[in-house]
Amino acid sequence: MDDSKNSQVGDLLHRLTPPIEALANLSWLINHESEHVDKVRFYAELAEQQINELRTIMLAATDPKA
Repeated sequence: MDDSKNSQVGDLLHRLTPPIEALANLSWLINHESEHVDKVRFYAELAEQQINELRTIMLAATDPKA
């Protein structure tokens, strides 16, 4: 794997951290603090947004035209 691909993989792994943390927070809130609906909604929306951004980046990185 060349340096460019290594850099892309490292960047994608780095970008996975926030949505994983958001999902972990969401899971914890659902299990322990279900009365905090606004927090649950915030973390769900944040995770969804970040995962969609990652999906776009990953699709662009695997595009053979790139």
